[in-house]
Amino acid sequence: MFVPAIATLSFARDISTAENIADTYQLKGTVGYTSINIFSANGSFPVLKWCSSDEYNFSFQSTLKIPRNDPENIKQLYSAYLQANFYRTQEDVLRTALQFSFQDTANWNGKATLLYKRQTHFTPVLEIVKLFNRNFDYSNVNISRTNSLNFCISSSQASSTNSKRKEYQSIELSHLIEFQILKQFSINASISGIFTHTKDEVCSISCTLGLGGKLQF
Repeated sequence: MFVPAIATLSFARDISTAENIADTYQLKGTVGYTSINIFSANGSFPVLKWCSSDEYNFSFQSTLKIPRNDPENIKQLYSAYLQANFYRTQEDVLRTALQFSFQDTANWNGKATLLYKRQTHFTPVLEIVKLFNRNFDYSNVNISRTNSLNFCISSSQASSTNSKRKEYQSIELSHLIEFQILKQFSINASISGIFTHTKDEVCSISCTLGLGGKLQF
């Protein structure tokens, strides 16, 4: 659990010619960890009796940025990522993730994700169909639901002395239901809502509906 599963050190030159020309040397160091079955019912420390298996992934990266034409303007970027998955069964999974990047007090961002996917045997949509067709039977249809919550927060400010600091937050909720009609074919429906807010500027609320299908060969 405490011994890195991966460790890398790399050097690169990043040349950008989009809006502003930039030529930067980058030195990156990365360490990563992976752990399985630590706190689950079958783990080394069985605290979480409700899940049969758990999995943890962690990575940390440090990037040193040195502008080729301004070597004294050195910047250091730190990034961390943590993911924890909890399995009741292969079809009943709770996934969580945290991500954070920091350059300085004016430039940083973070994101938190919570996702729960599980099998279900009931849905109002197919029950409505059954009202109009008594012979309709969906007991052989595999139905899965996925609920997710995403929260993002960030702060950014350009290097110009006259630039204004921008602070942003967003919250997104979504629900997806999938019907496995055949082994190779499934249809799905989704609904999601998102709230965004930029400090001293604007906030917005939006809702999205979706309908789709998936065909596997």
